Amino acid sequence: MKLLFCIPLMCGGGAERVMALLCNGLSARGHEVVLATDTKQESFYSLDKKIRLVSLYPDLAPGGNIFRKIYYNLFLLYPKIRTVIKKEKPDVIISFLYILNPKVILASRFLNIPVVSCEHTNFINNRTWLKTIRRVYINKLADKVTVLTQRDFDLLKGKLNNMEIMPNPISFPVCNVFNVFRKKVVLAVGNLNAYEGKGFLGLIKAWSSIASKNKDWTLCIAGRGGEKSMYILRNLIEECKLESQVKLLGEIKDIELLYRTSTIFVLSSKNEGLPMVLMEAMSQGCACVSFDISTGPREIIDDGVDGILVKENDFGELMEKIEWLISDEEMCRKLGEKAMLSMNRYSLPVILDKWESLLSGVRNEN
Repeated sequence: MKLLFCIPLMCGGGAERVMALLCNGLSARGHEVVLATDTKQESFYSLDKKIRLVSLYPDLAPGGNIFRKIYYNLFLLYPKIRTVIKKEKPDVIISFLYILNPKVILASRFLNIPVVSCEHTNFINNRTWLKTIRRVYINKLADKVTVLTQRDFDLLKGKLNNMEIMPNPISFPVCNVFNVFRKKVVLAVGNLNAYEGKGFLGLIKAWSSIASKNKDWTLCIAGRGGEKSMYILRNLIEECKLESQVKLLGEIKDIELLYRTSTIFVLSSKNEGLPMVLMEAMSQGCACVSFDISTGPREIIDDGVDGILVKENDFGELMEKIEWLISDEEMCRKLGEKAMLSMNRYSLPVILDKWESLLSGVRNEN
């Protein structure tokens, strides 16, 4: 099949990582893959040489004025997307992220090419009228809409009849052998610019309550961040006098090794879709502790078997569980070994099989 993937940017985010995995994986399986994105910015993730990149956007920037944005979308962006689709003539179009999905769906109308709209954030907080139009009403025009979790599927049942649950694949192979040589590190991973949503402020403050009793342990937070967010986080670390026990690692390309050498992983987010960082950490044998938020962790973790779930936003209980794991090396190992086994269901070959089945189905139906 010839597949046209569309995404706004290929920066270092979770959806972009999934895009790279799918494009590379499907290209390796013999499909012709074209990736339409902002070609002015280099992809953070490596892409197979067989994947052809095309520009999705007009040369003119949209500007800040509301009227210029309307003009840009109606007279420049939509025609540009439609031109790309007509030129490439793909068997199926796959669009990522709700900011772009409605534009691709509308630009492809009446071209008789099936569109798969991929949602990468949950629908729990889908409360504004604009999001409802984008993510529900326009998505009805897509041939298939993929959602990450059963919770989202149940929430939208009756509103969208073209849904399929499609979890993200893990970025690297699931570990087969537990690595016993691990550092005394509690690891968190996420976009530092979203420090409030990721719960990093609360995590650092809570860590101060147990750090003095565990001086040989370090809380490491990995992820990209701008100057403002780095300043806020560093300032909090200094206020809590945790300079020696909290490290901001920045964006790490070889994140697999970091997971494999860390003992504990913590997810302190207020909101997630299907958190890839949690799946990745489990795949490399980390003992994982996560808030039991609305969507995501409960579908990944079997509480007490391959990880630990904690009441949402209860940082006190979160630290209790982390301190318990710090004191029990054998429990860390048991949770880590079970986690590795359970993550095989999210391995790249398994998810690629699901994608090939979905894409063949929408092409044949069309």
